[in-house]
Amino acid sequence: MPEGYENNWVQSKVGKGFFVYLRFYGPTEACFDKSWKMPDVKRVKQGLGDNPAEREEPMKSRIAGVPKVCRTIIPAMLFVGFLLIAGSCGGEPPQSAGDAVTAVPPSTVTQTSNVNLSADLLEAAFNGDANAALEALKQGADPNHVNENGRTALMLAAFNGHSQCVSYLLDAGAEVDLRDVQGRTALMFAASGPFEETVLILLENGADPLAVDNDEQFTALMFAASEGHAGVVRALLEHGADPAVADVDGDTALSFATQHGHAEVVGLLENPGTGR
Repeated sequence: MPEGYENNWVQSKVGKGFFVYLRFYGPTEACFDKSWKMPDVKRVKQGLGDNPAEREEPMKSRIAGVPKVCRTIIPAMLFVGFLLIAGSCGGEPPQSAGDAVTAVPPSTVTQTSNVNLSADLLEAAFNGDANAALEALKQGADPNHVNENGRTALMLAAFNGHSQCVSYLLDAGAEVDLRDVQGRTALMFAASGPFEETVLILLENGADPLAVDNDEQFTALMFAASEGHAGVVRALLEHGADPAVADVDGDTALSFATQHGHAEVVGLLENPGTGR
């Protein structure tokens, strides 16, 4: 492994698949118009030595150990080209970002306007443009409008930790525990990032910390534990998240935290009643 990249390595499990993901912060125009495409993943080899056997031995992929939790939460957010995701457990070719939200124009101008406003709301929520989101809501945008993958503005805002947008949406009637096509909630999306404030807003507005998704039976606590977000883990535990819940493979939040060396999170999960 190249010196200085030790933190990029996470040990994978024998027989387990992996999923490569790329998360963008502040995407440029090339991301929106999809003129930039993520290239195929290539195997990387260590520096060649004198020993022929060493020259043929590939470097352990730093990609293979992407936490199982992460390989599902990130693809869930495909929206208007904001996220580009490559790879799959089945070895399929890279996937490009999802298409923009589309709507068949209704027969009336009012209906068309409302649909457009709701689409604008999705974009504003994802970008964290609280003023634009509030304006769209004031003009009649549906706070529970979903894109083709079943994601609401609340989910998109939560995913990026846009707390002000989340608050505006909840005040406007956004349903806190709506699920996308994979059964994931806004709380799960928020918990995948270091967004303690956003997580607390959702919890204080009734978000269910015990909800599990459809595919892997993941919980918000598992997402947070896998990423090492101690503040989020603490908030979830204080609001009733159950560290004993296991996913379809029998892994718990503690399993994920232990596997990825998140010592503080491990301590919280081993002693959930102490808050330490």
